[in-house]
Amino acid sequence: SPVNAMRLASHAEMEFLTPAGNWDRISDDPWFGAAQAGSMTNTQYNGTWPHGFYVFAFDYNGTCTADGMQRSNVGASSTSLFSSSDTHARFIVAADKGGGWVQYTGDDGAERLAQIVKTTKSGRTLYLGVAFTKRWATWAPDCTSTLNEPCSENNAQAIVGAANSDIIAAKDHPSLQEVLRMVATRSGPYNTSVVGDFSVHVYSIELQCVDFAASAGRPCPPSLTQDEVGALNAVSKKEDASWTRLSSSQEFGGYALVFRTVWSPAGSVGSQEFLIVSFVGEPPAPPRCGPAVLARDATSVQILAMSAFLLAFSLLQLTKQPWRSKIANLMDGGLVQMMVLLLLCVAMSTNLDGSDSVIGTLGAIVFGTLFICVTLVGIHGVHSRLMPAPYFQRFICHHKADAAAQARLFQIMFKQKNS
Repeated sequence: SPVNAMRLASHAEMEFLTPAGNWDRISDDPWFGAAQAGSMTNTQYNGTWPHGFYVFAFDYNGTCTADGMQRSNVGASSTSLFSSSDTHARFIVAADKGGGWVQYTGDDGAERLAQIVKTTKSGRTLYLGVAFTKRWATWAPDCTSTLNEPCSENNAQAIVGAANSDIIAAKDHPSLQEVLRMVATRSGPYNTSVVGDFSVHVYSIELQCVDFAASAGRPCPPSLTQDEVGALNAVSKKEDASWTRLSSSQEFGGYALVFRTVWSPAGSVGSQEFLIVSFVGEPPAPPRCGPAVLARDATSVQILAMSAFLLAFSLLQLTKQPWRSKIANLMDGGLVQMMVLLLLCVAMSTNLDGSDSVIGTLGAIVFGTLFICVTLVGIHGVHSRLMPAPYFQRFICHHKADAAAQARLFQIMFKQKNS
């Protein structure tokens, strides 16, 4: 989001400074983020920006000159558009200092971060901004950083994005130190009760401990080996967050998400670059054969699934009797039973602490299945007793061969008469 905001702000400023550039075009062109009804559909640029990114602009008197989200705001006063009376003044301060990030409260009550840029054209001084909501990306619960799963990648991106937003939103050194303290000590929004075993680390651009954080007694991030430093440096110069593999790492696992950020509150002197890093583990082991792939980390589910698979195979084998020899069929069934007993031995020797709820659920499923099967068999038996099939209205009984011939004669006569 910060990268998109800076890109869009730069494009909008360049467009405005061209001889043909004007705020009406920036307010109405989807390429600059315009999203309101009636936006231009024909544009000299291709593509649009992700939903929610748009350009707004005000002159120093507080009059709105561009708004890509709501065209009717153009001409309105900042006092009627911002929830806080000092938002416009803080935007001007940031613009006069060369531009930068400003955190403010939107009209919907949500915290937002705006990239503010000062621009002047035809003797008129204005500032433009592109903002995004300062909110964590969707977090995947019940996910671990020890495996390189899609949910692990999602959470690593979410925590890196949150750390970056907190860093660029820091308005001064004390605020920045507080952000680094929360990251290093895993407190505040980075508490383990919130992010689980995921963590994020902030390094200097040289991948060392941040100087003023160390001098202030803040914990330093873990030290890196030479190979790890090389792997992180290889992707640190990219504009967007990038993944790299740490093939030699023993402590951090297999992969790292790296993002390069710059802390420069409102363009003040003394800006600093940081590398934000989050680690995830090695790729998961290849899927195991049979039903065990259904629940790789749930031993009780694996045992029950494999037992059900073997018992179903045994039932099929006893029904079809595939082998010509009776002894072969008996040996096949006996081997299956031995494997089931072996699984029971494994279950008794496995530590299943913490699996009480899973075992209880599995037991309830097995009991429920048994109850349903018994009920269905009982219903079928009662139905067969009360309504036998096939059903005949009359029976002719016979005895020996001559009686059989007479019964056949009666049957033919009855059939002729009824037809």
